[in-house]
Amino acid sequence: MKYIVFKTSSGKYGVKKEDGVRAIKTFEDEKDAREYAEKMTKKSNQNTKTNTKKNNSSKQNDDLITKEVKKQTKKAKRKIKKFIITIIILLVASLLSFVFYKYIYPMLPISSSSSFNPSEANIGTIYDDLQIHFMQIGNNKNGDAIYIKAGDNDILIDAGASDTTTIKNYMNKYVKDNKLEYVIVTHSDSDHLEGIVGTKSNPGILDSYEIDTLIDFNYVVSETQLYKNYIEKRDNLVSVNKIKHLTASECLDNGNKDEASYDLGNGISMNILYNKYYFEPSKNNNDHSVITLFKYNNHNFLLTGDLEENGEKAFVEYYKNKNFPNVDLYKAGHHGSKTSSNAEFLSLIKPSICVASCSAGNPEYTNNYLNVFPTQDFITRISKYTDQVFATSYGMDSEEKPLNGNVIVSCDGNSTAVACSNNVTLLKDTEWFNSKIYVKENNTFTSGKAKKDYFTKDTEGTKEVPFRIWG
Repeated sequence: MKYIVFKTSSGKYGVKKEDGVRAIKTFEDEKDAREYAEKMTKKSNQNTKTNTKKNNSSKQNDDLITKEVKKQTKKAKRKIKKFIITIIILLVASLLSFVFYKYIYPMLPISSSSSFNPSEANIGTIYDDLQIHFMQIGNNKNGDAIYIKAGDNDILIDAGASDTTTIKNYMNKYVKDNKLEYVIVTHSDSDHLEGIVGTKSNPGILDSYEIDTLIDFNYVVSETQLYKNYIEKRDNLVSVNKIKHLTASECLDNGNKDEASYDLGNGISMNILYNKYYFEPSKNNNDHSVITLFKYNNHNFLLTGDLEENGEKAFVEYYKNKNFPNVDLYKAGHHGSKTSSNAEFLSLIKPSICVASCSAGNPEYTNNYLNVFPTQDFITRISKYTDQVFATSYGMDSEEKPLNGNVIVSCDGNSTAVACSNNVTLLKDTEWFNSKIYVKENNTFTSGKAKKDYFTKDTEGTKEVPFRIWG
């Protein structure tokens, strides 16, 4: 290797490798630079000779060893070795693939090169054509009650409060003829069904409105008394021709159709989508949920009831090669639970807006602060797709309070909008989301499930944490 001297732009003398671009050292005096260049050239040549000698010697030894190995190595041994290595590589590759897709992939952010960008909703606007109202249910519990106004059609999906006063008072501002064209009961859990049935002192939806068509689920895990009361009331109405009844499987012609589409006029349709658990029972009652997709021109609004992990996986498997559309709206499955809104499912539907019908922070089902609705796992996954996430109610006090309140997502066929009865603050910006709480090492923030004796800084063994973290 040769080193040369050149004059730099600053007037100094630089030394560089013959094929180099930059000086490795600069000097004020040209003589010093040349002496240094000669020194480096000699040193480089000496190293080259030494390495060449070593390489030649090493090569001779390698040749002898190789000849000896070839003599002693048998063909069968080589085959066995190759087979073992192949098996090891396959096992390691399978393990790495499992770990990546199970634990790492769900936590990765969406690539900036992705073609998906969430549609921005018009905040504070309500369009007339199609309106989806996520109602507060009035009982300070988690539950669904969704009223849909589609042209001249009034539709209700679920009613999760035994006292339906709040639900009916809200709907009656829109339902002027006391008639519901469609009622959909997604599944038999009480926080979706009990308002459909009602009580003696508080008549439910079936006793309060004229109903054209009732669509419901096919299976239950347990025949509760509430479920039996519902079946009795439903069948009595069918027997006297007061309602038309279809199960979700019957809507899909017992599996002969991908979906059932109901024309609501003016380009709007209601579609009952495929669910594997219309046709076979699941051990998880939530997976029996009726799935609906409302379409208006190129806009799509997806409601999945309480569909959870197995149901979502079956949904993805069925629709992954059917060009399923990105959705303007996704109702958070199972109130924003940790077992719904899974990574593969969200990757298929790519929601722009998400609404959780829930009682935020309510320890109704658990006192683990991470798992009260809407859960941290749900927030972590949905945040990869949109920050337009809203929630109906705040459930940490003794009485129900609004978070966003009644959330109305509407569409005029060209644009989608969001309006709320309390405020239109994004979930990630709410006071609840950003509040600090005190938790114990096991992540509990109250003394037990359904108890609201929240820990404080004076509670022994607690630490302060943020209630939720975005992303």
